[in-house]
Amino acid sequence: MDASDVTLESLFEGAVDFGEQAKLEGQMLAPAGTYRTVPALSRTAKVDERTKRPTVRFFGMAEGYQNGTGRVSPREGEGTTLVKTSVGFTMSPVAVYKDDGKPDLATRLFTQAVRAFQTAYATRPETVGAVMDYIRDYPVHVRVIQVGVPTPQNPEPDGEPGVIVVSVSAVRD
Repeated sequence: MDASDVTLESLFEGAVDFGEQAKLEGQMLAPAGTYRTVPALSRTAKVDERTKRPTVRFFGMAEGYQNGTGRVSPREGEGTTLVKTSVGFTMSPVAVYKDDGKPDLATRLFTQAVRAFQTAYATRPETVGAVMDYIRDYPVHVRVIQVGVPTPQNPEPDGEPGVIVVSVSAVRD
C-alpha cells in the first residue's frame, strides 16, 4: 500500500503484519551482550509470592559498546557504538532449586554477586546487605540475552519479547 493512497478507513481495515511486528520487537530490545551498570541502581526488597523467600530487585541503567557483529561489550573500541539500556534483575540469598535440581536464576545471580564483591574488595562480605549495597552502589558487569524474539533457530518463540540478565560479575579496570 502506497502511503499516498492511505485513508483512515483503509488503514483501519488493513491486516497486521505479524512477521514485521516480531522483527520490530526484536530491534527495539537491547542487543545481547555484556553491559556495565551505571550506579546507583534502585532496589526493592520483598517476599516472592511463589517461592516464599526474600528477594531483592535491582533496576537502573547500563551501558555497553556494540561492535560490527552486533554484540555488546563493556569496553569501548575502534568502530564501536555506545548502547544505553535499562536493566532489571532479581536475586536472593535463599537458594531455590528448579525441577532439574539446578539453582534458579535469582539464586545464581546472588552467588555471582558474592563472587563479584570478593573480586572487587579482595575479601569476603560479612553480610547479605554488604553484597546488596555493592550491587546498588558500584558498577558491575551484567550479561543480557534476548528472549521471545524470532531467530533462525527458533522462528516462532514462546513468550513476550524481552531481555534477561543472566550473570553478574565484577568490573576489572
